Amino acid sequence: MRRAKANERITTLDGQEKVLPRGTLVIAEGNTPLAIAGIKGGVHAGIGEHTSRIVVEAANFAPSAIYRASRALGLVTDASLRFSHFLSPLLVEWGMRRAIALLAAQGAVLEDSVDLYPHPRGEEVIEFDTERYRHLVGASIARRTAEQRFRGLGFTVLPFQKRKDAVLVKVPAWRTDISCFEDLAEELARLEGYESLPSIPPRVAVVPPQRDDSISLQDRARTLLAGMRVDEIYSSSFLSRKLAEEYGDGGHEQLVRVENPISEEGEYLRPSLLPRIAIALSENAKFFPEVRVFEIGKIFSYAAGNNIRERWALGIGIAVKKDERIALELKGLVHRLLMGLGGKDIAFSHRGGALRVAVSGEEVGILQPMRRKKGVLKKGWHAALAEIDLEKILLLVEEEEAFRPIAPYPSVARDISLLVREDTRVGELIAAMEQAGSDLLSDIDMLDEYRSEAFPGKRSITLRVVLQPMDHTLRDEEIQEEIRRIVRAAEQNFGAVLRT
Repeated sequence: MRRAKANERITTLDGQEKVLPRGTLVIAEGNTPLAIAGIKGGVHAGIGEHTSRIVVEAANFAPSAIYRASRALGLVTDASLRFSHFLSPLLVEWGMRRAIALLAAQGAVLEDSVDLYPHPRGEEVIEFDTERYRHLVGASIARRTAEQRFRGLGFTVLPFQKRKDAVLVKVPAWRTDISCFEDLAEELARLEGYESLPSIPPRVAVVPPQRDDSISLQDRARTLLAGMRVDEIYSSSFLSRKLAEEYGDGGHEQLVRVENPISEEGEYLRPSLLPRIAIALSENAKFFPEVRVFEIGKIFSYAAGNNIRERWALGIGIAVKKDERIALELKGLVHRLLMGLGGKDIAFSHRGGALRVAVSGEEVGILQPMRRKKGVLKKGWHAALAEIDLEKILLLVEEEEAFRPIAPYPSVARDISLLVREDTRVGELIAAMEQAGSDLLSDIDMLDEYRSEAFPGKRSITLRVVLQPMDHTLRDEEIQEEIRRIVRAAEQNFGAVLRT
């Protein structure tokens, strides 16, 4: 008995030549393998017409070794199936005796025998306690009943001097599946009938799971975006170097490389959600006149100490045909989203060729047009992308707004046009007007902007002002006074002129 050498070959009894994996257990005569142990014999061990002397062998093998060898060779036999299970070593002697008896009946003469069993397996003696059985299974059994069941299985039952409700059970060596108290309990439960066991619900405390604020924020964002006709997508977290560098910050050295990438297209972990969103816009623009998608996922970058940092982010992309003001639409969408999540003091500022998004003075995201070199949009299409850091948002937003009853009185909307400098930021203008307004002021939204050679260096901005009283119907005097108040703030802070 030995291990096979590298590239060692054997021809099995059915004439197939097998290359033995190194370490496979074989029965050999010197350098010649006679059989693959526990699987199949070889031609050199075969019996022919002129055979006069044979060696009869019976053995027990480690199940895992036979199973692995059978899988490696792609050779499954009745023997390998048996030896892949843990058979009792006692079967070796029984099988040998039976084989010798059959040969002797045909006139064979036994010349010699060898028995190698370095560590014989003795019979297991296990303590069985009826009270412990009741706690484990949930049903009671009398000691005498248990003894009868064990004896019926071929076990030997011995008295236990220390306790009256317990016995010692000697398990035959051929029952290799019985090694502990739980195995004995399983045998009794099987004989008693599983259907006889009472159904008792477990006594456990039902504790509601702790709420995950991050997941709650993501769910709220999904609901808000779905209400704004934005479809959710799921994309791969892997990118090529070219695509990752194009959208990442800091260059190649900041990208997280995968140790064993499947291909060059998935060599790096994404530093941003925007690359895959841009691809999704390009692909879907082939079939739809307008594409609005978002994705919530993790982005990856290096942190201090060369550690990899994972962050939850939200990416949004909109693509439409023949509408150059798509960036303004996306800006309004992001503003409504952040307001719906509970953000306060939302502001937008231009820096580095993109629009930076801030909540409560903290920068939380970026908004930028999708340049044609970053996608394959057809001519005439325009697209914009935005990415929000959800982990920063989680720290800045209020989880829920206080309940406000529906106003029983009608609201009033007025549109006003203001002439402002070209460099005036609309977000700052609206914020100043809202701060100057009274409790009647409900909302101010930008509707349109207009440029003309008649007022160079300036632009006209149209705003919709919504007034909402809670305890009475507004009079014309109140409406005019509120409009004058907020226009005065625009004039004083930004030099705006009301157009009539």
